[in-house]
Amino acid sequence: MEIFEYFDKDLDSVFASLKNNEDVINYEKIDQDDFVILPEKGFSLQSGPFLETVSDIRVYLLAKEDFFPIDRELLGDFKNVNTLADLHSLIGPKIMDIKSVNIPGLGPTLPGAKYLWGDISVSAYVNDGGEIVNMLFSRRCQTNSNSSQNTIITKI
Repeated sequence: MEIFEYFDKDLDSVFASLKNNEDVINYEKIDQDDFVILPEKGFSLQSGPFLETVSDIRVYLLAKEDFFPIDRELLGDFKNVNTLADLHSLIGPKIMDIKSVNIPGLGPTLPGAKYLWGDISVSAYVNDGGEIVNMLFSRRCQTNSNSSQNTIITKI
């Protein structure tokens, strides 16, 4: 199963199905977001505010803090991505740079770049050597494909 198959699945149901097969799995709520965290598998799933389904997937290509590297086979087309240049070759040019921010008491965040992959934004964060440490795949804005209504906006 590719990691992206978790998008739009009910987060509670995903947690229930994974907890029987995983040694280390955490369910956390921070503000209005819910997280299913699998540090030994190298990824976490997130449900954004007012959502019950998976809207964000964070994957770790390199070990960081409590996270092990993800099994690259779970990443499908992204399994051979190691640098921002690899990401550019795979999905096109970045739409913006992500600057490092120094957070008092925690130290600086990693810099990176943001890309678009269809309806998914991909934020990639790199270490000093240019290797991608982790990536955030986010699908927060959705249209209802089952809707029979179409809205057309015309500029007059």
